[in-house]
Amino acid sequence: MFYHHYKNIENIAKSEINYNLVIYLRFDMIVKNPLTLLINNNYCNIPDGSDHLGVNDQLAVGSMSIMKQYGSIYKYLSDYVQKFQIFHPEQLIKIHIKEQKIPINRFPFEYILKKK
Repeated sequence: MFYHHYKNIENIAKSEINYNLVIYLRFDMIVKNPLTLLINNNYCNIPDGSDHLGVNDQLAVGSMSIMKQYGSIYKYLSDYVQKFQIFHPEQLIKIHIKEQKIPINRFPFEYILKKK
């Protein structure tokens, strides 16, 4: 998961397209309200809930520069695992946000994950 985020950001940066926002979104997510009205471009926008002792890893939205920081977790993964002795996605994201001082905006957002 973290490697894919890192490579996706790398590939977006290589393109000549200037994106206003970058969105990480699970493909099995069914949204119940519009996302566009809830985001702030100066932050990594992550919905409330589904934190599982860390920070929600199912959706994140932000500017290219913010999402480049957010997606850089892969570069620090080995250090975080050694230092904090955990390998749980939501907890690692929480650590990464704190360590890299990524500005976060939490917002209410209703969605469900589609079951098989």
